Amino acid sequence: MVIGFTLTPWIGFGRPTLVRKEPLENTQNGARRTRSGILDSKVFLAEKEAHRPDLGKGIPPETENTTQHSCEGGDSIVEVIDTCPESFKTCREWIAFTDLHVRRSTIQTCLQVLRYVHEQALRREAGVVFLGDFWHSRGDLPVEPLNLILEEFSRWTQPMIMISGNHDQVSIDGELNALEPIALAAGEDRVMVFSKPTLFLDALWLPFRRNDAELLKALGSTHSANAKAIFCHIDVYGADMNNGHVSVLGTKPNRLFHPDTVVYSGHFHKPQTVPGTGIRYLGSPYQISLSEAGQSKALVVLDSQWTVKQEIPIDFGPRHFRLKSMDHLEKTIDSLRANDLLALELPSTGRDSVESIVRKVVSKGAKLQLKRKPKPTSKARIENAESLSLERVFTMYAEIKGCSKEIVSSGLGIIRDYLNDDSDVIPAESRRSSTLELVTVNFQGFGSFEKLATYSAKNRGVVLVVGENSSSTGLSSNAAGKTTMMVAPLWCLTGFTDIRPDGTRATGLSTEMLNDNSESGFVQVEGLLDGRQLRVTRSLRRKGRRIESSLEVILDGKDLTKQTRDDTQAVLESLLGASLLSRTFYFGQNLATRSALELTDKALKDEISRIVPLERWRELRAICNKMKKDARLEFERKLAVLHHVQAAIPSQKTLLEDARTSFEEEQARYDEASARISVSRGEIAAERSTILNLLEEAEDHGRRVEELKSSVSDIEEKLREHEQQVARAKDTLEAAKNELRGVQDLVRNGETLMERGKDWEENRIIKIEKYRNELREMNSTELDSEKLRAELESVRSRLDTHMHNKERFICNEERAVALRRAMESLQTDHKSARRLFYAQRAHHDALSARLQSTMQRRDFTETADGLKGTCDKCLQPVDAETFLRQRETVVKELELVKLDMETGSRKTQDLLSRIQVLSSELEGVEAEYNRRNSENMKQLIEQERQLQKELTNVESAQVLRGETFRKIEISRRERNPHAEMLVHNFQLPQDAFEDMNFTTLTKICAEQGERMSEGARLDVFNGSNLLTSQNKQGESWRAEYDYLRAELERARSTRAEHAEVSMQMMQLEHRDNELGTELSKYREELKKKQKEFESLQDALAQTEKRRLELDKIISGLNRDASSYEELEECFSATGCQNFVIENALRELELSCQE
Repeated sequence: MVIGFTLTPWIGFGRPTLVRKEPLENTQNGARRTRSGILDSKVFLAEKEAHRPDLGKGIPPETENTTQHSCEGGDSIVEVIDTCPESFKTCREWIAFTDLHVRRSTIQTCLQVLRYVHEQALRREAGVVFLGDFWHSRGDLPVEPLNLILEEFSRWTQPMIMISGNHDQVSIDGELNALEPIALAAGEDRVMVFSKPTLFLDALWLPFRRNDAELLKALGSTHSANAKAIFCHIDVYGADMNNGHVSVLGTKPNRLFHPDTVVYSGHFHKPQTVPGTGIRYLGSPYQISLSEAGQSKALVVLDSQWTVKQEIPIDFGPRHFRLKSMDHLEKTIDSLRANDLLALELPSTGRDSVESIVRKVVSKGAKLQLKRKPKPTSKARIENAESLSLERVFTMYAEIKGCSKEIVSSGLGIIRDYLNDDSDVIPAESRRSSTLELVTVNFQGFGSFEKLATYSAKNRGVVLVVGENSSSTGLSSNAAGKTTMMVAPLWCLTGFTDIRPDGTRATGLSTEMLNDNSESGFVQVEGLLDGRQLRVTRSLRRKGRRIESSLEVILDGKDLTKQTRDDTQAVLESLLGASLLSRTFYFGQNLATRSALELTDKALKDEISRIVPLERWRELRAICNKMKKDARLEFERKLAVLHHVQAAIPSQKTLLEDARTSFEEEQARYDEASARISVSRGEIAAERSTILNLLEEAEDHGRRVEELKSSVSDIEEKLREHEQQVARAKDTLEAAKNELRGVQDLVRNGETLMERGKDWEENRIIKIEKYRNELREMNSTELDSEKLRAELESVRSRLDTHMHNKERFICNEERAVALRRAMESLQTDHKSARRLFYAQRAHHDALSARLQSTMQRRDFTETADGLKGTCDKCLQPVDAETFLRQRETVVKELELVKLDMETGSRKTQDLLSRIQVLSSELEGVEAEYNRRNSENMKQLIEQERQLQKELTNVESAQVLRGETFRKIEISRRERNPHAEMLVHNFQLPQDAFEDMNFTTLTKICAEQGERMSEGARLDVFNGSNLLTSQNKQGESWRAEYDYLRAELERARSTRAEHAEVSMQMMQLEHRDNELGTELSKYREELKKKQKEFESLQDALAQTEKRRLELDKIISGLNRDASSYEELEECFSATGCQNFVIENALRELELSCQE
């Protein structure tokens, strides 16, 4: 049943102090406790009316900011040492350090620190001060580190003062600690251990104490006033516990020390001075944990007046680095050394590759811890599993885990059987939450409260409970009854007082809860349960030496009390889940430091299972466990039976082997006799058969003698006729063979002629086709050539026209020659157009040069105006004016030539384009030629295929030739005329042969030759068959004749032996009867042995069958046990239960992330 509580917070704990006193009702009659534990008590409630930051820290308002050291009897707890070894008194310097925390993992670092400290002390001739927590684990010390430490201190030479810290102490008073073995190993003249407050060398030495009262007494003593410094191991409010965490539970420093007091302390590992005080924490000598990352460590050197003289930096052991990014890690790698520890926190998302960085870190010998920020909470694999049915949760679990169908079927069967048998199972939909609000708590005779006490728990807010005990020798609040009053409602509702850190309960025994002076007591809780009035009363009553307890539950005026206390507690549990109260609204001192993070996985799930319905899954697991055990027991029982059966098999096999041996021996004797008798009977049967045969043969021979005589005469006559027939057949056969040879000669000549005709016809067809192809190619080539020639003529004509036009405009002879050469070059090769372009550019350059020369001449003419000259060509006089006029004329002509040149260039480009077009057309013609050639090749291949088809037809005609031969017999009368014609045809001249229809003639000749050949061959065949049959018949007659003659002779010889054979026949029958009687005796004995052997064989078979059945049963039981074991795992805390509590874990995770 899932139960939630909505409670008004009303319980608070703190150090005993007095804020505002409000006496309890009827507390004037406080109890007087004896030496056994009863003291005068006054318990008060202090109600917080305003938020005060110092509440619960041990500072009363009226004494705040004041220092009080006077404590009655303080001098008695401080030990004063005036005498000590001389080595301690002569020290002018002291090297102080603290919190070494020796353990297996740090032993080497600790040894390095100790050796370094001893080396510095030896060099300075100084003493050593250690302020607690030498060991890491209190109680049992590990052997290996202990031996190494003792060995190290056995070589120690400098004086050393040590006080014990909380990790060193074993007993609650601190008297028994783990530093004594060190003093024994080093010697009391070198190591002094102070286990209680001590004044020595003008300094007060205070070991760790859990109770601040002892420290207050020691500090309030008269001896402490003369101390120049205080060395201690304490927790001070406001000090840095580590990076980012400040102590809020420690003692306020002004409550213990004067602000001007010099205090050196251990306990916190960060070197520091508490602000506003003289308290200095020396810090640990090396970085013990990741919380000390980045801290620098040092040894403190003190003078004889206990003031700081110097700090000695110290750097041993692995360093710790807390990194926030990959960049920070990369910057730190170069400074790493072996065994350093790095903690890198990565984002929750992303896939940063850190392999290369990890390798670098590992190569340095350092260690890297990678931690990703918490990812967004994922959904549970089975949503709302606690509200689903058992079958549904198990089915979904099986699907996720991939369980086999057999396991799923078996598990569902177990669940259904469980649900059918358990009628009290509360369905999932009936689960609810409950709201409990406490109103009033009444108790009497409970603990230290003898009289009736009542307090209200409704709408109280935060309440501080304080107490006063005037009879206590310690603090006034001890044993005042604060805890008893607070656990009263918990004990009333649950029957136990609190939860221990290990998960066990302090059940609150009746003998402890009942007041020593009371005969009865009770605790009554009144409140509202889901708005309904609830009253629960748990009572105690003394009966002699026994104390009986009872429980009463009343809800809305209805009494729900059962016959027994346990049944009533079950009702209370079903109503409000009382067992959850200690985890919802009541937190005792044993749970003050216990958190979910400190729990193991199993312990955390156990805690969550208290609010998640897992009872049925546990019962199902128990059922599977029982079924598994039953299967195992049955398996063991069947296995014992199997061993018994297997033990009986060898003896049965021995008896069977003996019977088999006896049977085989008897079988051998029977086989031997049977074989011997069979041989004898075989001989008898053979002789009898021989005799009978002889008798029958003799009789048959007698009857056949006469018959054989007439048969012999007939056969002799047939033999004579046969010889005559054979002679005639030989003559006929020889004539047919001669005729066949003649026909075959004619046929071979015709075939030769036909082959020659075929070869000639094939050659003729090939030549004709070749001539046709060549003719077509020539025609096509001629057409293409004509077309190309026409195109070239057209180009030539256009070029000539262009040249004529160009020559008409060109006056200069050099330019005309250059253009003519360029055009002739263009006519021969279209690539010469480029040369023409270059020639034009050269001519243009020449004209430019000529123009420049003309301009120079103009300048010259302008300077020499009036001068006259003579032309070197025509010898005419030329003056300056004439020269200028001629020059202008030439310039105009040049402009016209330039235009003509540009026009010619354009036309040249057109001609080049036309040539490219013609080239493309020529390529098209060549492609067309190749296409046509390809088509011709295809036609040639088709003709070859047709020719091959005709050849196939010729071969078919040759096959039909055989049929023609069979028809030659019909035309024997026409054989000679046709043969003459065939010979005539064969003798025709070559010209006539070529003019005839060769195919028809060849076919006629072939048919006639085949018919003649077939007829002759048939005659030969028939003659051969006739001769062969005649020979075979003659041989058979001759053999029969010889056989009859022999039989006749034998029949005559057997008549005389008939009488002797009859006597031998009678003797053989008598012998056969004797052998049969002997064989019957052997057969009866063999049957007896066989029956005995088969009986033993059946018994062994039954035993083997039983063994196989047991093997099968055992395998099934083992399989069932394995299935039950797998189902037990499915129903266990790591199976379905884990899925069920996933939702609760998810909610817890969300709460933690918030």
